[in-house]
Amino acid sequence: MLTSLDTFVKIFSDNLVLITALSFITFLGSLVILPIIIIRLPNDYFQHRKRPEQNQTALVQAIRLCLIVMKNCTGCLFLVSGFLLLFLPGQGLLIMVIGISLIDFPGKYCLQKNLVRRPSVEKSLNWIRKKYKRPPFVLP
Repeated sequence: MLTSLDTFVKIFSDNLVLITALSFITFLGSLVILPIIIIRLPNDYFQHRKRPEQNQTALVQAIRLCLIVMKNCTGCLFLVSGFLLLFLPGQGLLIMVIGISLIDFPGKYCLQKNLVRRPSVEKSLNWIRKKYKRPPFVLP
């Protein structure tokens, strides 16, 4: 009789190539996506107390709502995948950070501002921005 651990080991060993390929693809994807996000943000993005509101028509709001739902679903998928990659070969923490950055939740902007204020994070982000000839982030 197979136990749940034996079942997990069997599924893992049968799909090792797929898991390794997925890990490699997500790692390469994160190397491409993160710099794009960092250089597209305005340099005063973290200056505001909260994210600025935008005036939009009803159609634009409906389209935006659909995009937000898709973005949150993608973020949840990244978050779950990152959690699994903590125990499997791959960049689990990095994928989880990407997932959290995609998901909308109360206090997210404040959390992002607090993370960016850390000297090592600020230095890394501004290094990427400098490499792409963008002005450094202006922090409060």
